[in-house]
Amino acid sequence: MKFFSFGINYICFFICFFALCLQAFAQRSNPIDSLMNQLDSVIANREIYIQEREAKIRNLKSELAAAASDSLRYEILGNLLDTYKPFNTDSAFYYSLQRERIAKKIGNPVYIANARMNQANVLNAVGMYQEASSLINAISSKELPDYLLPYYFYIKRTLAGNLAEFSAFSPLRAQYNALTNSYRDSLMKVNDPESLAFVISKADQYNAFAQYDKAVETMTEYVNTHELSEHEKAICAWTLAQSYEHLNDLPKLKEQLIISSIGDMKAAVREYVSLRQLALLLYKEG
Repeated sequence: MKFFSFGINYICFFICFFALCLQAFAQRSNPIDSLMNQLDSVIANREIYIQEREAKIRNLKSELAAAASDSLRYEILGNLLDTYKPFNTDSAFYYSLQRERIAKKIGNPVYIANARMNQANVLNAVGMYQEASSLINAISSKELPDYLLPYYFYIKRTLAGNLAEFSAFSPLRAQYNALTNSYRDSLMKVNDPESLAFVISKADQYNAFAQYDKAVETMTEYVNTHELSEHEKAICAWTLAQSYEHLNDLPKLKEQLIISSIGDMKAAVREYVSLRQLALLLYKEG
């Protein structure tokens, strides 16, 4: 089955559409012109970032072919699916199935549970919520070691949040929102308070309860005091953008969407959520 919804034609069309929006915006005088110029440059060089990710994938496949044990194969399959997930969900799901096959061969129940969580995470990302729920709900947190609990509750929280967002009826939405809050609390309890995962969850909690200024303060302090990867920068900026949208601070919203888009492009993340929202915002501005 095909999960990867952003085909080459769609991506090319969207990038071209955004480039037109960017050109129109560039004609104006604006304090965030330098960020827009940086984004323009990153878009122009997007193939370089894609090639870097493809090279990483080739290296991992070579490591997999040379692996001398099933335990090492299991580890490399995890790296492959993590590398593929924001890039090609078809392949990410394929390698999550291969990971479960190796886990069963090894006979390790924790490995099997982890591989099934991998599958649930990919299915959740592509909107197959019923299938994701079936997998994750069949796993008990009591069966998992401590190091897997953050991943487990992350999937539970994001899945409940997606179900709430797309619920057509208010009672169901309220039910899933309550589950989202509960799983977020659990997620925060099992993460280090100094970790990015904890801080994002805390900001998410503030946003959920309309404490947007606190969300901005929390995220901004973390971003200003930590070295972050491009993907982490994109995630932080996306969280800040959500806060600024609620605060109706359009300049800051635009700024964070640009930063998030730059991070996504450099990390070769093909979801382009921030870029699509930025393009829509620029289009509405005329």
